[in-house]
Amino acid sequence: MNAPSADASRTPDDQEIGWRLILALLVIGAGIWLVFREPEKDEWWLEAADEYSTEASMPTSVQKPLPEGRMPLAGGEVTLALSTSIATFNPYTGRQSADGRTIWNLLFPRLAIENADHFRGPSTFRPYLASEWKVASDLKSIEFVLRDAKWSDGTPVTSEDVRFSWLAAKDPAVGWRNVSIVDHIVDIVPTTERVFTVQFKIASHYNLMDICDVNILPKHVFGAIPFANWQANGDWLTEGGTSAGPWVLETFKKGQLITVKRNPNAWEGVEPILDRVHFRVIKGFSPVLAALLSEEIDCMRKVTYDRLPTIRETGRISLFSFQSRSYGFIAWNTKRPNLADARVRRALTLAVNREAIVDAYFGPKSKVGGPYVISSFWASNEEIEPLPYDPKAAEKLLQEAGYRKGADGVYANEKGRLSIGLGHQTNHVVRASICERVRSDLEKIGVEIRLQPEEYGALGNRVLGKHDYDAAFLGANTASKVDMKPMFHSSSIDLARNCMGYKNVDVDRWIEEARTTLDTKRAKDLWGKAQKQLHEDQPLMLIYEEHGYAAINKRVQNVRVTSLSAYDNLHEWSVADAESSP
Repeated sequence: MNAPSADASRTPDDQEIGWRLILALLVIGAGIWLVFREPEKDEWWLEAADEYSTEASMPTSVQKPLPEGRMPLAGGEVTLALSTSIATFNPYTGRQSADGRTIWNLLFPRLAIENADHFRGPSTFRPYLASEWKVASDLKSIEFVLRDAKWSDGTPVTSEDVRFSWLAAKDPAVGWRNVSIVDHIVDIVPTTERVFTVQFKIASHYNLMDICDVNILPKHVFGAIPFANWQANGDWLTEGGTSAGPWVLETFKKGQLITVKRNPNAWEGVEPILDRVHFRVIKGFSPVLAALLSEEIDCMRKVTYDRLPTIRETGRISLFSFQSRSYGFIAWNTKRPNLADARVRRALTLAVNREAIVDAYFGPKSKVGGPYVISSFWASNEEIEPLPYDPKAAEKLLQEAGYRKGADGVYANEKGRLSIGLGHQTNHVVRASICERVRSDLEKIGVEIRLQPEEYGALGNRVLGKHDYDAAFLGANTASKVDMKPMFHSSSIDLARNCMGYKNVDVDRWIEEARTTLDTKRAKDLWGKAQKQLHEDQPLMLIYEEHGYAAINKRVQNVRVTSLSAYDNLHEWSVADAESSP
């Protein structure tokens, strides 16, 4: 008798199970292929590397190049969004907002452009208004050579323009809010019309960055008004019409629209491909998203995680995913008696479920805030872990600080109840919702939170200007220069960014030494010590480090988005329908 074959011995149920298994394996295999296959250049999703490492290829930068074999089409226009209307075309008298810097940088170029490689060490730069430079062996001077560039009125850009711009930046009467950037610049000495030397007080790897943070203004235009009168000169609209670099101002409708057009005097290598770029003022996240989806604008430079599916469904928009510099926090005014004790501030952090907030609003690529130099930076202290969600430990700390619960369930001491006003931006839905969660979590342990929604400008003036607040939910893009002095050094208490009134003598000492050391390993160690102490003192409740997402209409080609700017290479952008653009 022949032995039965394997197939003959299987029951129908076995065969059905076998086919189901094969089908399941095919489906799983197809899914893996879809995830890991090389994406097409014009697909909806473009992503940078996931890790912050020297081996990673720019996790802070992602590019959508032109389709292979296609040349950019000259001409055309794009429309972008500003969340606020800029008040002035003078970069040294205006409030330092992201929107203001966007416009100022287009009109008044810097000497060199920063690369988004700050996760490796102090940032490197690529030539811009300066064609080349040479750093002295002692690192205390840099010689620059300017391009053969002209202002939009035909006047040559000279070394005297650079020196004049530095003088404006440091003049107390001008009142530049970022004046600490030029702290270490001693002088700028012109050698010829296009060659000059910048001299510094100290040797530092950040000296190049400091001078490249100065926007270059036309002396023959801005110099007609004495520095003492700059703050009173208003919007500087007339003067703002004389620019250099790729773009020149064409239209300004306050609160509505700014249009820049191709500068006919742009130097070789930065001539824009587009004819014009329109910046529409659209206030609020939802209106900007609506404008993107209706194709009234071509780019949304910051997209929240929860809206990614909505954008993907259009089929007309590319999403850029990258490691950002964005973080959100609650600043505590340590000059308030009930927030002066570090144990109280630490307790407040322990009592808030920050991990749930990140999961709910920012997605798996974002992080709970821990180190006070965010983790995509070379000087971040990776040994610091975020404080856990631990309400019991929070209450224990409050009790150690002398607080006891009253009959109403709210902690109090001899100075009064632990009642805190929490300011936040009115038209920012996510931040408002997070503040509601913070209020709920803190009230569960016996801390009263009074939510205080305000318009963006009023909130900024109260918190960063007058320092008249208890607590405020703020968001920021951390500066790519690792320098904790503006925010945490005691000498900055009366300035805008140290609105917490934070003071610690050890932190001051570590900051001062770290700012001047040339050994990056030593500097990282000093910054790490300062972060460890700040982690103990909690002048800020770091809530999240936000992963970056930007959205750009697919018709826009050759785009590079970085953690520094969604418009990193705006002069190289082109549009697929350029010939049909108005």
